[in-house]
Amino acid sequence: MSRLLGVLSLGMAAGTLVGCATAGTFQTASTVGEDNFQLGVEPSIVGISGSGDLTALTSAGDETGSASGYFPTASISARYGITDTSEIGGRLGPGGLELLTKFQFTDPDSDGAVISLAPSISGFVAGGGGVSGGLVNVVVPLLIGMPSGESNELVLGPKVVDTIVFADDNGSNSRAHIVWVGSTVGYSAQLGDRLKLLPEFGLLYPAVGWASASGDGESDSGSGALGGFVTWQAGLGFLIGQTR
Repeated sequence: MSRLLGVLSLGMAAGTLVGCATAGTFQTASTVGEDNFQLGVEPSIVGISGSGDLTALTSAGDETGSASGYFPTASISARYGITDTSEIGGRLGPGGLELLTKFQFTDPDSDGAVISLAPSISGFVAGGGGVSGGLVNVVVPLLIGMPSGESNELVLGPKVVDTIVFADDNGSNSRAHIVWVGSTVGYSAQLGDRLKLLPEFGLLYPAVGWASASGDGESDSGSGALGGFVTWQAGLGFLIGQTR
């Protein structure tokens, strides 16, 4: 059971760091446009607060955890327009290397609301001395953009995030999933021909988790709600480059 509790702690810690890092979206609902390139510089503050009941994930009775804190961070992103309604890109930040995509469902020539889906995947792996581990973070935001003046956009981004944590300690294997739900709200303001400023705030809540551990001839697993932890991110995106 101590192994399971260990992977749960690792899962919450890693999920917090990566979940916070991906609470933000730092992009508009509109795609950049065919053959256009956009660079993003994204300083922010990320944090966690709250406490939760881990009883449903263990068989050791009442197990609770709490956390509170925040730290500054930054990421760099790049996006390229494949067509007027699709783009691909990447981001480097505290969650590792992230592959970005976006698909716009509304007419790019319309002056009305913009709706797009921007799935991404990120993660990293590390190890040494018989111990290895890592995580994969899958993010699926629905971006809703509402035009506000010429070239400006209010952006809402409800999202689901699945954090997958894995570890191998000399033959003892541990796995954990944390499913987060939340949203971002931001405002893209056009400054000149090649610069957008996008202040943004995002929240994520760990709705449910799964964990399993095996080794030394023993195994254990569990699942359940994780309680009242909330992760957040507040930052300012500098989006540089030509767009439609």
